[in-house]
Amino acid sequence: MSELSITKGVIATLSYRLSNAKTGQAIGNYEEQDLLFGYGMLLDGFENNLKGSEAGQEFSFELSAADAYGSINPKAMVYVPIENFADEHGNLDFEALKTGNIFPMGDAQGNRFYGKIVEVNDDKVKMDFNHHLAGIDLLFSGKVIRLRRATTEEIHAILQPE
Repeated sequence: MSELSITKGVIATLSYRLSNAKTGQAIGNYEEQDLLFGYGMLLDGFENNLKGSEAGQEFSFELSAADAYGSINPKAMVYVPIENFADEHGNLDFEALKTGNIFPMGDAQGNRFYGKIVEVNDDKVKMDFNHHLAGIDLLFSGKVIRLRRATTEEIHAILQPE
């Protein structure tokens, strides 16, 4: 048995596949991803399913949408005035205003959000601010490649990015 397992303060190098648990459709393949555990940077269900895992261990688990990125929230679908997409001269870039494009947006408090264009009308743009994986049950399958303790500097850099 290994001395080190996934606990708070451990950086785990994982290779895994993320799929839609219901359809089997691949969402992404991640090779040798270094992830810091125990500091709220990862989905709780992801951390809980991997807690205690050791290097070399394979894993496969599902997270329901509710335990992953949540259900689709209809209130996160909002209409934004089309003039918000104009440049400083009032010109609209209709190439950028296409269904499916993602735009960074901000609120009055300076928070950043990413919204996907769902629909473009003459005077407004319907934006979806749900996480792109909201409403999807997820299947994670892969392997723990290696484990190591994170340094204080690494933890600080991850928690306090510049």
